[in-house]
Amino acid sequence: MTNYKLDIMGLSETRWKESGEIKTRNGNFLIFSGVGEDIEHRSGMGILMNKEAQRSLMEWSPISEWIILARFKTKISNLTIIQYYAPTETTDKDMKEKFYQRLLETTTAVQKRDAIIVMGDMNAKFGSNNEGVEHVMGRYGIGNMNENGKLFSELCASCDLIIGGTVSPHKTCHKMS
Repeated sequence: MTNYKLDIMGLSETRWKESGEIKTRNGNFLIFSGVGEDIEHRSGMGILMNKEAQRSLMEWSPISEWIILARFKTKISNLTIIQYYAPTETTDKDMKEKFYQRLLETTTAVQKRDAIIVMGDMNAKFGSNNEGVEHVMGRYGIGNMNENGKLFSELCASCDLIIGGTVSPHKTCHKMS
């Protein structure tokens, strides 16, 4: 986080149980959402922030082991960050639908005046064909859109969000297949 000069960083697959807050040795602050005691150490979400971002933190909520929400006060408006880890492409369809329904409910519950960032591991490919979804994504995705990409782009369309990673071209070394 320090090397990239980030104030806030989302974490996926923290694999911690329960939910809580931790102050790190270097003064950063971590909020996390894990799983219950009866489930194996898997999934789990976190948002790591520096001292300045922590002072701006208004509230946070551990939605599930796949989703965490944090609200920050900024000079312009409040900012809500939703960090998530989506099921993989091979996950059971019912589980995917439940996840995206929960993500949709979380996103639509954000106060309308807040700026919103939905970030995390989408386990998705968007491709460069944005026909019919130009209002949601640009033409700079790679590969072909997979099922997870379709589900996420539908969520973005229903919540008036833009898939930022597809809007601008990226250097080849920064693209993932």
